[in-house]
Amino acid sequence: MPGLLRGVARTAVVAGTATAVSNRVSRRQARRWGAQEAYAEPQQQQQYANRAPNDAPRSAPARARDDEPAAPPTVLIFRDGHRLEVSNYTVAGRTLGIFSEQRARRIPLAELNLEATRKANEERGLEFAVRNKPPLP
Repeated sequence: MPGLLRGVARTAVVAGTATAVSNRVSRRQARRWGAQEAYAEPQQQQQYANRAPNDAPRSAPARARDDEPAAPPTVLIFRDGHRLEVSNYTVAGRTLGIFSEQRARRIPLAELNLEATRKANEERGLEFAVRNKPPLP
């Protein structure tokens, strides 16, 4: 039993020492980082103040290339005969989502004449394919 108690006491001392050392290291790092931030902040502000208006951060370059012509819009032909041209759409389940800069809207696929839409887009050199066609009403 005395050997067991001595081992437990030794483990407790080692664990306590490790915790104390770890806490000291954490406090020292926090002080060091705080000092670095305090030193770097005025320099960053000075750099921003000295920057010319032309040096403003730029957004990512546009993906459209001059050598690639823009694809023609996709034509959607509805069952009632009217047409709609869209550039950005997605099909999810039985719904077609149309996205533009002004708004987003959803159209049930059942409102489209899918075969006429496919043919019209094929004539334009575009593919319009809907997997899992919805049942006809």
